[in-house]
Amino acid sequence: MTSHTTDRDVKPWITLRHVAEDGQKADIVPRSFKPLTYSDAIQRHNRYRIEGSGGGTIWKTSIPEKVSGTFSMNIEFYRKVHVYALVKGGWLPVPFVPRGIFLIDQNVLSTLTKIGDGRIQPDYRDIWLNFLDSPRLVINPVFCAWEGTSRRTPTYSEFRDGFDAASSRISAVLPKANVIRFERVHYDAAYTSIRDSVEPQEKETEFLFYAVPLIRERTSAAKLKEYQRSLVSKAKELGLNDRSLVVIAVFSCLFEKPGDRSLPGRKILKPKQRYTEQDAYNALCDLRYLELYMCSRIIEEPMILCTRDRAMTAFWCLIGPHSVRWENGKFTYSLEFSEHLFPRLSAEGREAFLRDLLG
Repeated sequence: MTSHTTDRDVKPWITLRHVAEDGQKADIVPRSFKPLTYSDAIQRHNRYRIEGSGGGTIWKTSIPEKVSGTFSMNIEFYRKVHVYALVKGGWLPVPFVPRGIFLIDQNVLSTLTKIGDGRIQPDYRDIWLNFLDSPRLVINPVFCAWEGTSRRTPTYSEFRDGFDAASSRISAVLPKANVIRFERVHYDAAYTSIRDSVEPQEKETEFLFYAVPLIRERTSAAKLKEYQRSLVSKAKELGLNDRSLVVIAVFSCLFEKPGDRSLPGRKILKPKQRYTEQDAYNALCDLRYLELYMCSRIIEEPMILCTRDRAMTAFWCLIGPHSVRWENGKFTYSLEFSEHLFPRLSAEGREAFLRDLLG
């Protein structure tokens, strides 16, 4: 697989070569890739079934044959995927995303910082993060500036300084990338927009502190209905519904099967004995990024959330966001929950639970 960083509208950004067992070769120039899924995100090996559409050349004989249409192939990377590009319908490895504005999160920035400081070997960058070092991509560190390092809501000054510092660190490690720089008007708009989006955070924090003692350990069958009623009642009291991602994450913990450690809700919330305001802030930041990313997808220019967080990637796949729209002065969206999100519940049980939450 080779990367191209020339004119994205004329030449391919990536080419795939497939060599069959009989020696037959095919060079594929993709137009698009089918997003990978929850199962792909949680797997522990390096093999993926890649599907997409495009054109290419096949050598069945010495004479090349031009073809176009859909393709599928098995690819085994020699290094595990550890950078995920969240897209509509799932996720893709970074080099499989043709273009767009990459909203990177704090854990991507942290890795880039360690590379810049020499704390990570160069080949770590060369395998996956190097694909961000391309003029066809635009990188926006606004989420990094919001999360910061203080584990609390930043002041305007902290947000502005954090954005500038993040942009400089990214440019130092990825000199070919187009890193967004802000003027005063952009700082004001971004800070106000994100600050307004976190207005429900006080209620979500209250709900999370109420829920943590109930979901800290895997719930026994004897306590399941009692805890469900209690949590539904608290969510309604606080005005939180089935589109509140913290509510969904809490119930994914409640309805997980005993012994199942693969579900992402628990890994995002990290419920424990001594749960602090900082713990809640970190968890809600991850979920807020997903909400903000959903809303950003209404913009014509493609937006991609880039993260190293496997749990956040898996959770994105499980909630199936779609139908983002602007109504009555605010963004709304719909969610389509995977059967893997609440594994203790049958299809009928999920419908009954969601009716109860909405009722």
